[in-house]
Amino acid sequence: MEEGGFLLCKPCAQELPYSLVVEEWLPLMRDDYVTQASDYLELSDAARARIIKLAHERNAILLEVHCHPSKQPACFSPADILGLVEFVPHIRWRLRGKPYAALVVGHNSIDGLAWFGDSKTAIPIGHIYSGSQIQKTTLLSSKFYGDLRYG
Repeated sequence: MEEGGFLLCKPCAQELPYSLVVEEWLPLMRDDYVTQASDYLELSDAARARIIKLAHERNAILLEVHCHPSKQPACFSPADILGLVEFVPHIRWRLRGKPYAALVVGHNSIDGLAWFGDSKTAIPIGHIYSGSQIQKTTLLSSKFYGDLRYG
C-alpha cells in the first residue's frame, strides 16, 4: 500500500537544482486518507485543510512525500505526473501562491520537483537537508519529463 506524508521546509539555495531544508515532518494517519491503494493516495478535505493551515502558520514550503516500493532509482511515475499537473494549480491557489514541492522516495533514493513564484513550470529539487543528513536527488523526473508545466 502506498504511503505518504508532508514536510514543512525552508529554501536552502537559489541556484538550480533547488535545495530544501526540512523543518518539520507531518505524517499522515489512516483517517487522513479517502483512498489509499497500492498506487494511489487521496487525502480527505479535513487533512488537506489542516496541512495547508500549518504551512501558512509556519510560513513554510509544503513538500508532499510519497513512496515507490520499487528498487529502481526514484522517479515520478506517469500517474504521479498526471496527478501533479492536476493538483498543483489547486494547491498553489490554496497556498495563495506560496511554493509547493513534491518528493518521491524509492528504495535507496529520492527525487523531487517544486513550483515557485508565478512559474507554472516545475523546478528540479537537487538536495534535501534534514538535520545533519544531506540527500541528493536522482534528478530523473526532470530529465524524463522535461519542462513539466501545468495550465
